[in-house]
Amino acid sequence: MFDSEIQDSGSPTADLPTRAVATPSVETGKDSSQYLNPFDDPGHLFLVLINEEQQLSLWPEFAAVPAGWRPVFGPQARNHCLEQIESGAFA
Repeated sequence: MFDSEIQDSGSPTADLPTRAVATPSVETGKDSSQYLNPFDDPGHLFLVLINEEQQLSLWPEFAAVPAGWRPVFGPQARNHCLEQIESGAFA
């Protein structure tokens, strides 16, 4: 990209190229760079969280549990946590 083609969007990082960061997968040991969001990476372990309103959330184990939420299942593989949520086990 030439300097004359760069448009100022007001954000200091808006014109920077983005790239995936490769991390080894916990389950398979394979490259998981296709998952730009670690919350979507099936290679990480996850928790099922619940809040006072009985809402459920799939949460990566490495991230701090947010205030108002508590773990009710896990840590387990992402697909196991989703199976528990879909089964209605926490209803």
